[in-house]
Amino acid sequence: MKRTLLTTALIALLNSTGTFADQASGLLGATAARDTALVARLLAHGADVDTTDSYGSTSLMIAAAYDYADVAAILVDSGADVNAVGRIGNTALIHAAQTGAIEVARLLVAAGALVDVDNDYGNTALGLAAGYGHRHIVGIIEAAPEPGAGPLALAF
Repeated sequence: MKRTLLTTALIALLNSTGTFADQASGLLGATAARDTALVARLLAHGADVDTTDSYGSTSLMIAAAYDYADVAAILVDSGADVNAVGRIGNTALIHAAQTGAIEVARLLVAAGALVDVDNDYGNTALGLAAGYGHRHIVGIIEAAPEPGAGPLALAF
């Protein structure tokens, strides 16, 4: 696997400091670069799974927006808040619904993501999925359990 300059720099920083607990950009950058090994390594060294960028986006939101189901799974398994809300009210599920990230949407709903959250523009994940023609995501969202019912294992 060819390493990007960002990955090389992040690994060098990790090796020099021993921790990324205070290096929010490390996890966010590794997520954006889809470097699953580095994401896992940063989390193992104490990186905050719910750290945000200047837009209020978490790594899970970034993974959802880019349709990185493999990275999203690592983040969810590490305790990422599946219902975190960014600066304009978007959740990871809203990002997944908008971009058509089917596996990410399935993962988020199974992990208990709320499906009825409105962003600052009044859009919900269901409305965005329908509007963009992502019918599989519409089905995933419509099959979600009622709020408070707990996580659901979806088989599609």
